[in-house]
Amino acid sequence: MKDSKISKIFNLIALLLIVGAIVFAITWGSINWSKITSGTNLYTEQEMLDYGEERYQAGLEKSEEWRIACEQFKQKIIEYENKDNEQTIKIGNLEASNATLNNQVNDLNVLIDQKTARILELENKAEEDATAMGILQAEKTNLQNEITSLTTIKESLESTISANEQTIATLQQDKLELQNEITRLNGLIAGYEDIAQGTCEVDFYVGETLSTVKVVRYNNTIEETIETPVKKHHDFLGWARTPDGEVVDISTIKITERTSFYAIFQEAPGLYNSETGAKVYTWEELISNNIITDNNGDVSSNYNNRNQLSGELVVKSGTTKISNFSNCTNLTAVILPETVTELGSQAFSYCSNLTNIELPNTLELIGAEAFRSSGITSVVIPTSVTTINKGAFSFCKQLTEVKFLNDITSLNVEIIFGGSGLVNFTIPNSVTELGSNAFVACTSLKTVYIPSSVTSILSNGSYKYTFAQCSDNLIIYCESESKQAGWADDWNYSATGKSLTVKYGYTYEEYLAEINQGE
Repeated sequence: MKDSKISKIFNLIALLLIVGAIVFAITWGSINWSKITSGTNLYTEQEMLDYGEERYQAGLEKSEEWRIACEQFKQKIIEYENKDNEQTIKIGNLEASNATLNNQVNDLNVLIDQKTARILELENKAEEDATAMGILQAEKTNLQNEITSLTTIKESLESTISANEQTIATLQQDKLELQNEITRLNGLIAGYEDIAQGTCEVDFYVGETLSTVKVVRYNNTIEETIETPVKKHHDFLGWARTPDGEVVDISTIKITERTSFYAIFQEAPGLYNSETGAKVYTWEELISNNIITDNNGDVSSNYNNRNQLSGELVVKSGTTKISNFSNCTNLTAVILPETVTELGSQAFSYCSNLTNIELPNTLELIGAEAFRSSGITSVVIPTSVTTINKGAFSFCKQLTEVKFLNDITSLNVEIIFGGSGLVNFTIPNSVTELGSNAFVACTSLKTVYIPSSVTSILSNGSYKYTFAQCSDNLIIYCESESKQAGWADDWNYSATGKSLTVKYGYTYEEYLAEINQGE
């Protein structure tokens, strides 16, 4: 019997707890939503976002209630703005009243000062004329009474002014609070309307290129709306929140506001198709397929498999020397890392389709015949280069432009540009010596400019003359006014007994003007 009673008591307690939980849930749900639809106890921004997440997880069924909430906020703003305007008018009226009262106080001060002065005057007369003392005393008493009365009026006015100032201060504080509340409500409206719309914008930067897409808030669909970016000769690692930041998994990021992501790439050494840009071999595959060898940073092609090197070769960072890719006739471009210090002899000789190569700023040595008979069309010699060996750019028929960034002092290198396609060539103004055969067989060469820094021109090489076998139409422009003492007597010969046209006393600007006019 006792156990039965205890069991009934526990069952009753359990029932009461269940009923209480249901009542609490219903009550809380009602109170929770009332925070949105009422004009008071408004949602905080975080509460708003949290509720927005619930709504999106449950669907869009409450969108009309959000709209009603926004309308109520707008009505509240109108009410606050009207009240703010009323208080502005009140403050203006009180300030005008105070101005009038202050003028009256000033007038009273003047009257009090005048009557006080009259009392002093009467006191002086009483001392001089005792018979008139009674009359003077009566007038003095009247004046003192008037001063007392005026002072009372003045103090009353000053009290009113002080009360007005306090009222103005209170109204101004109310105005400030109203304006802050208006700002807050406008912010909530913007947030609610944004959530009600259900999307926000995400910016994707690929280098300088910007793509902006709309995504559903909270229900992340970023990966469905942006294509994987591509950068030539690079692997795409992913997206980061800053241009140099760490890659993040965008599929796990909750989008609640406008957000930016930046594409992160990593240079990918290997062989690429010249037309499509597609990767043909990774660097590791080039080695494993015996197409190239990488001996602790000294890289060469495998002669027997050189025909497989077709397209654009991106050399791995850390490589210090390019030994030999001679006769790789299918190579069209080579991208060298800023770690290469040496191009070996015949590094790219007879690479007839190699038109594009940029020498890195770490390069120190260009070996003999490094680019002989290659297809390069232009070359920039970086400041780091200290040595250029024999025939480095010889017989490059497509080579029409050479630019020196370094302060090279001597071009005394046997057939350095011999047989190349140079048309107009300017000797750098750091050069002091020109060697024999430097421009041998440059049949396309039309003009050469020699600055006054060149004090020595030799003619003792295998072809003897600096301009041996050049066109007889070659014109040499000199900054010097005449032949310098260190120039060989036959320095301007193209063949025995054949001297070339020489024009002395030309500035570089005058030289450029003349050849441009000729073109």
